[in-house]
Amino acid sequence: KDIVCGFFVISYMTWIILTTKWNMLRLCGITLMVVLAASFIITWLQLIKEAEVQLTAKQMAFRKMPIHCQPDKMSMWDKVLTIFSSKYPFLFLLN
Repeated sequence: KDIVCGFFVISYMTWIILTTKWNMLRLCGITLMVVLAASFIITWLQLIKEAEVQLTAKQMAFRKMPIHCQPDKMSMWDKVLTIFSSKYPFLFLLN
């Protein structure tokens, strides 16, 4: 999808460049627009990269699940502590 859109944009820009009568004002205007567009694209890509890094960091923080979320890996002692933890929260201090 992005490749097709990019192809049409580049084709349209090439057509405009070839069919326009150029003077200094138009040349400066086009140069300014290209610089602004490139700046926007570079900033956008940096923001996407930073968001991906933050998301990866959040996922790594929650990578290890607590033992009471994995009942098949719990020992008998963990099961007893989980059963009584709602009535006696201080039992988690024994863990």
